[in-house]
Amino acid sequence: MCIQVDDELLEDSEMSAAVKTINQEVASLTAALQSPDVTDFATCDTSNPAVPISFAAKKTADGLTYLFAAAARNGTTTATFTLAGEQPATIAEPIGEPDKGNLTITNGKFQDKFSCFGVHLYRLY
Repeated sequence: MCIQVDDELLEDSEMSAAVKTINQEVASLTAALQSPDVTDFATCDTSNPAVPISFAAKKTADGLTYLFAAAARNGTTTATFTLAGEQPATIAEPIGEPDKGNLTITNGKFQDKFSCFGVHLYRLY
């Protein structure tokens, strides 16, 4: 059996650079991705009920908390995340979105806009 590997993607300099960036981002999140899910960490309401947000919270061994979120359907919406209990976090730092700036967590809540099948990653502190 012969398996053909299609590496044309990596021959394109723009695509190769994009793949490299994604690989670096995933590598930088290894500790969080390998951490167990934090259950009952938050709830999420959306401005467009037809576009729910799926999310997972992770807490690393060194105490950092991450929230990984994605629009589960095609469409746009604004998500309001409500952190459960006495959460000390006051900042949701978007990961991989340097032009966005930090989001303020007020009274345990923060909002973000999601485009079609949009994905946002946050570090909470």
